[in-house]
Amino acid sequence: MIFSFQTSIAEARRNVAHLRGDGLKRSTGDIWSIKKLLLLDYYLPSFKLICSPKYNFKEWYYVDPFCGSGLFDFTDKSLKNEVYAGSALIGAINASKHDYTNCILSDTNKENIDALNRRIGASGIQLNSRTYQAQERGFEDTVNMVLRTKRFGMAMLIFVDPDGYVPIKWQLMERLVKEVGIDVIFNFMTYTIALNASASKTNHTHEKNLNEFFGDVMWKQHLTTMNKNNLGSKLLLYYISKIQIASGKNVIPIGVHREKGKKLYDLLVITRSGAGTKVIQTAKKIMDKATTESIHREFKVQSGIQKTLF
Repeated sequence: MIFSFQTSIAEARRNVAHLRGDGLKRSTGDIWSIKKLLLLDYYLPSFKLICSPKYNFKEWYYVDPFCGSGLFDFTDKSLKNEVYAGSALIGAINASKHDYTNCILSDTNKENIDALNRRIGASGIQLNSRTYQAQERGFEDTVNMVLRTKRFGMAMLIFVDPDGYVPIKWQLMERLVKEVGIDVIFNFMTYTIALNASASKTNHTHEKNLNEFFGDVMWKQHLTTMNKNNLGSKLLLYYISKIQIASGKNVIPIGVHREKGKKLYDLLVITRSGAGTKVIQTAKKIMDKATTESIHREFKVQSGIQKTLF
């Protein structure tokens, strides 16, 4: 599969150009937020091919339990007039283009849901005249609904990208990753988790939240590591090992860094498929080259803020 992050950015910007002045609620992101959306844009078409009728799959679903408003702007003042497609619209547009059965979109914020549904309604051309209905619903209810709905022949790609790690209880994530026919892209907030873990000895709220996130207290064995970058890496590896033990699936981490190198989070792609693993390993090489700096430069060129890439 030929993939260019420059082309992906251009298409995402073009697909939401008609929504720029709609006056509806927007989410807020940073330039590095684009990287997780590039990965989603890359994997959605591949997932449909991997889970083919040859392997008895007959239905394909994109699931976004933290769908947001479908459109976000940037905290960067140099991009104050720019917007970008959120995961819900990138997912829905890809799902329509590649003939997915349906999209399951949900969020706990009613204003986000109202804005997204209106944007979906205004995007008939981009969605090939298909329509989807986002629902106001929490993560636990979405997990329960997905697992209740799941049946033989059904493949689901679930994009788990919460505003914070607190809603992601281990008992919920474990149930998702164990299920056959479900691949997950999960935003593991490496820096924030390490920061809160290092403060957990005196902050019992952080301690409680992390106990629920990891599903045990064994994560505390890594607190002897004083350096937050090393602590983040150790907690990441511990979480990956829990997923692998619980599910038998492969977990491929893709790091996302702030400009000038500071790691913010890791995108964990969780798949049982050997073909899926190969696709993600290729994606990782592409994403490693698509640094935050190069994405920022490309975005400025496409938006006319900067004349050339150099």
